[in-house]
Amino acid sequence: MPQTETAADTKLSLILAAGELFAERGLDGVSVRDIVGKAGATLSAVNYHFGSKSGLYLETIRYALERHINAEDAMTLLSEANPSSPQEAADVLYRLIRRFCRTYLAPDHPQWYERLINRAVVDASDDVSAAIAEVLRPTDDALHRLLLEHVPGLDPGSAGLWRMCLSGQIHYFLMARRVINRLLDRSEEEYDEEFIETAASHVARNMVVVLGLPSPTVQGPRPNELGGLQP
Repeated sequence: MPQTETAADTKLSLILAAGELFAERGLDGVSVRDIVGKAGATLSAVNYHFGSKSGLYLETIRYALERHINAEDAMTLLSEANPSSPQEAADVLYRLIRRFCRTYLAPDHPQWYERLINRAVVDASDDVSAAIAEVLRPTDDALHRLLLEHVPGLDPGSAGLWRMCLSGQIHYFLMARRVINRLLDRSEEEYDEEFIETAASHVARNMVVVLGLPSPTVQGPRPNELGGLQP
């Protein structure tokens, strides 16, 4: 390990190395020696930065999820949103949902982010569930407040279900990428930028309509009747 490497560098190297390994093999399939060997670090560095292999596992999940949702960017949009009419609320939500979708499905994310998140969601222990909720809660709470303040007649229970439905749609696009491409007769294994734009616009438009808000004034590309794309 280079002498100029700082503690922060070592910590990040461990997260990146462990994240790839955990995504491929799961928590039980990876040893601390596997991780430090890949990261070029020492066994003591894992204990120093994370306390244990399980602590490192939770940190890799937080790291991948934070970058998938880009929570800071979403919180900025939410904090600046102050709609004064149902139409403005519809436009704010449309932009926000499109941003969520595009960020989650961005093709430049390392593939291990996606695999690790899928593993974490499916196999979540209490600690893993708490870690995921910790990352999602600030944005989720801010979105909840926006809905209750600016969507006429919406009660807290319905707002909660709406948020879960939105999360479910986005996560399905994430975890079922290859299945979706086959169902839509797309030859690609990954989503290209055009498909991401179309899917994001479709989800955003439909979720706004479900709330009973006006149709957004800015519309993205729409899917055609066969599930393909059109301008």
